[in-house]
Amino acid sequence: MAKNKHKHHQESEIVKDDVNTEATPENETEKKSDVTEEQAKDTTEAEHSEQKKPEVKQSKEEEYLLLAKKTQAEFENYKKRTIKAESEARLDGVIDAVKKFLPVIDSFMIAQKQETNQEYINTNSVIINQLNKALEDLGVKKIDALGKQFDYNYHNAIMVGNDPDIDDNQITEVFQDGYTLKDKVIRYSIVKINKK
Repeated sequence: MAKNKHKHHQESEIVKDDVNTEATPENETEKKSDVTEEQAKDTTEAEHSEQKKPEVKQSKEEEYLLLAKKTQAEFENYKKRTIKAESEARLDGVIDAVKKFLPVIDSFMIAQKQETNQEYINTNSVIINQLNKALEDLGVKKIDALGKQFDYNYHNAIMVGNDPDIDDNQITEVFQDGYTLKDKVIRYSIVKINKK
C-alpha cells in the first residue's frame, strides 16, 4: 500500500507539471521565442562556420602568395649575387693574366732604354705598343705618374729627392709603371718623389 501511495504521489506531480505547462497564450509565446532563439543561434553558428571557412582558405591563399613572393625575392637576390660573383671572378682572372704579362712589358721597356740600334728600338716599340693596346682592350690603364702629385693609392715611393724648384710630393721619376683595371690597382707605380 505504501508503494501505491508513493506511486499516486508521483502521478499527481506529473499532472501538476502538465497543468503548469498548459497551452496558454503566454506559454505559447515563450515556447515560440525559445524555438526562435534556438533557431537564431543555429543560424548564426552556421553563418559563422561558413564565414570562417573562406577566411581559412583566404589565409592559406595569402600564405602561399607570401611564400611565392619570398621565393621570388630570394631567387632575384641569388641571381644578383651570382652575376656579381661571376663579374668579380672574371675581373680577378683578367688581373691574374695581366700580372703575368707585366714583367714581359717591363723587360721590353728596359731593353728599349738600353738599346742603341735604331732598328731594334723601332721593332721593340711596335711590340710594346701592341702589348699596351691589348691591355687597353681588356680595360687595363697605365697609371699616369710622372710630374703628378704622389698618391699612396696609386704610387709606391722608394726614393726621395730634394730639389727646391720642384713642388713638394711631386713625382720626379718613374721606375716601374703601375696599372689599374676598373679602379682596382693591379700594380702600383714605383716612383721617386721630391721633398723640400
